[in-house]
Amino acid sequence: MPDSVRLVFESGFGERDADEAKARGWDAVRLSQDLAEEADHGTAFIAEPGMIVVTEVTQEKMLAAVNELYLGGYFARLRPLK
Repeated sequence: MPDSVRLVFESGFGERDADEAKARGWDAVRLSQDLAEEADHGTAFIAEPGMIVVTEVTQEKMLAAVNELYLGGYFARLRPLK
């Protein structure tokens, strides 16, 4: 088991990508409410197969979420895409 994880973006993830992702965000009341509830319990993200929602779209927040999910065995439950 590796002691850390990393994010890989097929097309890279530059400053412009970060700015656009942060501005775009999610416009869904339910996601917002669920995310706020998770944040109240100390978890700064929501994860479902194919989707991880973070409180702020930054590389630091994304990496922290992926690392926490990995350490908790989240990805071991997922099947690879075919």
